[in-house]
Amino acid sequence: MIEVIDKKDLTQRDTTKDRVFFLNQYQDDFVFSDARHPAIVASWGTGKTLAGIQRSIMLSETYPNNLGIIFRKEYTDLRDSTVKDFESYTGWKIDSQRECKLKNGSVIMFRHMEEMNNLQNVNLGWFWIEQAEELETDDQFFKLWGRLRRKDTKQSGFITANTNGHNWIYKLWKLGELEGGKLCEATTLDNVHNLDPEFIKSLDILKKEKPTVYNRFVLNSWDESDTSDNVIPPEWVDLAMRRFYAPDGDTVLGVDVARYGDDDTVIFPIKGRRGFPHLAGPSFLRSHIFDVQAILSR
Repeated sequence: MIEVIDKKDLTQRDTTKDRVFFLNQYQDDFVFSDARHPAIVASWGTGKTLAGIQRSIMLSETYPNNLGIIFRKEYTDLRDSTVKDFESYTGWKIDSQRECKLKNGSVIMFRHMEEMNNLQNVNLGWFWIEQAEELETDDQFFKLWGRLRRKDTKQSGFITANTNGHNWIYKLWKLGELEGGKLCEATTLDNVHNLDPEFIKSLDILKKEKPTVYNRFVLNSWDESDTSDNVIPPEWVDLAMRRFYAPDGDTVLGVDVARYGDDDTVIFPIKGRRGFPHLAGPSFLRSHIFDVQAILSR
């Protein structure tokens, strides 16, 4: 069973083999959320996976003959992490078809990204993407979203993730662009009472040696990411938005590199308060060397 601070209950079940967990408030808010698309984006050691598993179980037990899917980008991560965590937390076994069948007829499937095309004719009641920040775009989320059409269920598509800069998760949940979305956040320090003191102590070393890693994985900062082409950190952009243009006479050249090569690149030379925007497609950029002086002299 799930035992929580405010004593919310699940539907009746066989409790002879149940394992009792005490949820933090941010986990409780996520597991029992009435939102169609809740997300828990939190740091190391905050129990994201536990929360995702409990919401999956709740939706599968509450609605008989439900069909849900637990999705992970890579097969090895699905097999070595997600599946093992599910069996460890629940005590249930997943069969050779990577499915867990409940007594009420509900089925929980475990799949990875390369199997996405095999889900064309599946009517889901719910889906969960674990470590959703591993996905570069929101394509998989919305493909699964389109499979949420199982009748007589509480349809829900939800994610658990670490922060990863201003990515698609930031856009949909942090900025609130996803209708029906709900964001639950937590830092490692919010769950310190459940973590090994030696681990907590070691974080001081991480803070000193790798502050960007500390900010992202301990403080849940959205301004750090693994993006290799992220030349300008998001916090620099935030600071720049509160500054004036360069004084008359000074020259500034800004280049917004087209990520993934699927849009235009903006080059914006500024001299004083005057700007001269130029647009160039990625193929043009790859085959030409710009004469910056010629652009600025216009």
